[in-house]
Amino acid sequence: MQVYLLRHGIAENGKPGSADSSRALVPEGKKKLKEVLGAAKGAGAQPTLILTSPFRRAVETAEIAVSVLGLKKADLVQTRSLLPTSDVSDAWDEIRVYRDEEALLLVGHEPLFGRLFAHLLGQPDLLVDFKKGALARIDLDAFGPQPKGVLRWFIPHQHREGDRHEAREQCHEPEVGCHLRPLAMSKASSTTSMLSSPATMTNVLPYS
Repeated sequence: MQVYLLRHGIAENGKPGSADSSRALVPEGKKKLKEVLGAAKGAGAQPTLILTSPFRRAVETAEIAVSVLGLKKADLVQTRSLLPTSDVSDAWDEIRVYRDEEALLLVGHEPLFGRLFAHLLGQPDLLVDFKKGALARIDLDAFGPQPKGVLRWFIPHQHREGDRHEAREQCHEPEVGCHLRPLAMSKASSTTSMLSSPATMTNVLPYS
C-alpha cells in the first residue's frame, strides 16, 4: 500500500471564543496546497481513499486533494484517529482497517504527523519537521503491530510559484528509502528544504 501523509495547509489564527477545530484555511494555504498536490499528481499519486481529521482546516485540505487528484467526495472519510493529539497506534490501527486500498491519503496535524511518519518507517526516535502543506509517500507491504515502511518521497511546502517539481526516486539506503528531489528549481528557490536523510530532520513545531 502507498500511504500519503498530508499536513493541512496554512490556516487562520484562532479567534477569541472560537474553537480551535473551526479554524479555516487562508487563501495562501489553499494556493500552496494546490501546488504541492499538483506536484504529487505529476509524480503519479493516485490515492483511492482519503482519511482526514474532522477539524475544519483538515477537511478543507482534504477537499482540495479530492479536487486536484480527481477523486469523489464519497472517497473522503473523517476520523478522530487523525486529531492533533491522537496516538500513533490509533492512527496505525485506522490504516490497517483500510489495508485493501491501493493508496491511502491521510490528512492531519502536528504533533501526530511527525510521530506517525517516524512510526510508519519503524524508527520511532526519528524527529521530523513536518510543515503545513507538506506531503510524504511511504510504502507498506505488511500490516503487523509494528510497521516498517519505505519512504519513497517527500514534498516540502516551501517552493515559489513557477518552480517545477518533478518526482525522481533515488534510493540510497534500503531501510531509509527514497526521497523526492525537486528538479528544475530556480536559484532563488534552491534553499527549499528537502528530506534526504534522517539526520537532517528536526521537529520544532507545535501542533496547529
